[in-house]
Amino acid sequence: MADKAPSPPAVVAPEQALLQFATANPGVPKIYGSTFQAFVNPLDVSLLFSVNGAPTGLVNFSYPLAKALGTTMIELVQRYESLTKTAVVSAVEIEATFKAAIIQP
Repeated sequence: MADKAPSPPAVVAPEQALLQFATANPGVPKIYGSTFQAFVNPLDVSLLFSVNGAPTGLVNFSYPLAKALGTTMIELVQRYESLTKTAVVSAVEIEATFKAAIIQP
């Protein structure tokens, strides 16, 4: 009985292949943050990511890249919300909800 021919590799979009490469490559820094702060100066925009108040990463962007990133992020979240029929709650909204729930003496 002849061996089965191997299945062809799955076709992966170039963007997905790049993400897979970056995820598997230990030389690419992985930054996680549950919160962020944004800073501006005359030359660029900086995002400081943090977890429980401790900084985990700092990324600097040119103004054109920062604008493109903001636009793209909004589009991606809106697409997710549309596909899942679920509204994503922002960190600002979560914080306001928790602050409102705290009983003041």
